[in-house]
Amino acid sequence: MAQAQVDRNDEIYRRRREMKEELSSLGDLHSIRKLVVSSEKP
Repeated sequence: MAQAQVDRNDEIYRRRREMKEELSSLGDLHSIRKLVVSSEKP
């Protein structure tokens, strides 16, 4: 059970890093507002 929690936390961490990189690549406010935030990969 503890390993499942560690795996889930790692998955959340990786997804947050991906979203942060995607957000950093956006150049204007309109693009940022169009960004869909989701816990699932597109």
